[in-house]
Amino acid sequence: MAHYSEIVLEPGAPPLACLNKIEAKYLYDNDIPNYFRHGVTLRPGDTILDVGANVGLFAAQALRRCKGDAQIFCFEPIPATFDVLRRNAAAIGDETMRVFSVGVASRAETLRFANFPRLACWSSAYVDHSNLGLARSRLKQCLSGDVDAGLLFRWLRPVPRTLRSLILDVVTWWLTKIEYFDCEVRTISQILREQGVERVDLLKVDVEGAELDVLLGVEDADWPKIKQVVVEVEEFHERSRRIADLLAERGFGKIATEQLGEAQKANDMGMLWARAADA
Repeated sequence: MAHYSEIVLEPGAPPLACLNKIEAKYLYDNDIPNYFRHGVTLRPGDTILDVGANVGLFAAQALRRCKGDAQIFCFEPIPATFDVLRRNAAAIGDETMRVFSVGVASRAETLRFANFPRLACWSSAYVDHSNLGLARSRLKQCLSGDVDAGLLFRWLRPVPRTLRSLILDVVTWWLTKIEYFDCEVRTISQILREQGVERVDLLKVDVEGAELDVLLGVEDADWPKIKQVVVEVEEFHERSRRIADLLAERGFGKIATEQLGEAQKANDMGMLWARAADA
């Protein structure tokens, strides 16, 4: 069973369980609002797929935007993270927030996921010991960008850069303790069939490098059911165009891509928003 804390993220809102209060507050205030740009909106009664749900922070904000009236399907493969997600779903309501201990990919199989228990939002099937050094380098760049922007570790801003770099080396090493899990993954189309979902008002994807795999798991017959797509894109300059082209081929006419802030630019990350013509 995962060790967890509780945090209140909105005035008057009930507390939510989380693995790390600092991480949860940062994501809720700085990352999750990025999904609701370029015309992406939610309304009461909407159906949402949350792929890469983590502990349910996006789902909580989406539910607030739907004024408490939504059906949200959340997918999180890492056992400890899923345990906290399940707690939040039980508190919010299992019929409103339905959670699944699976990942999402281009086909049904079992994949090995790397979990960072001290930084759950970086867990991925695309990280292993062969590229852990690159992941640590990217994380350090991200943290350095956050320091410059005054978001995290603000106390480091006046520290000379050489010393700051050494401190961030230690922080990065501590945050990237790693463990591995073999997890089941399924496709979006399988999930739609099994759950009887005929309309998806928003498909949100945040899967640390597996974005294209998730979208390739949508069969042609199911694309008309999906009205809006928002993706956090790793390796932005290479992948954003490929994902945009795929969505354009599937009938999405309102597509925007953007890198938000210096941290995303430094880490070759960005966002993609897409809306169907009838959204």
